Amino acid sequence: MIAMAAVAYDIHAPRSLAGFFGAWLLCGALFSALGVLLASIPSSRGALSAGLGLFFTMMMLQDPWLGLPWSLADTAVVVAFTLGAALGARLLFRWD
Repeated sequence: MIAMAAVAYDIHAPRSLAGFFGAWLLCGALFSALGVLLASIPSSRGALSAGLGLFFTMMMLQDPWLGLPWSLADTAVVVAFTLGAALGARLLFRWD
C-alpha cells in the first residue's frame, strides 16, 4: 500500500524511523486488543461500528512519519485505548 501511495501521491519515507516503528508497534498492540474486544461483541454490525470509531485513534501517531516530535499526549491516549480494550476483552470474551 505504501508503494502504491508513493507512486500515486508522491509521499516520502518516514522522517523518523525509530518513531515510525515505535508507533507501528503501539498500533499493532492496539489493533490486537481491539480485535479481541470486537470479537467479543455478539453482533457483527455492532463490532463494525465500534471498530470504525476506534480506528481513528491510530491516526494520532502520524507525527513520526511527518518528522514532528513524538507526542506524549497522543501516546497516552493510544495506550489508554489499548489497555481499556485489553481489559474489556479480558472481561467480555468467552469461548463458546
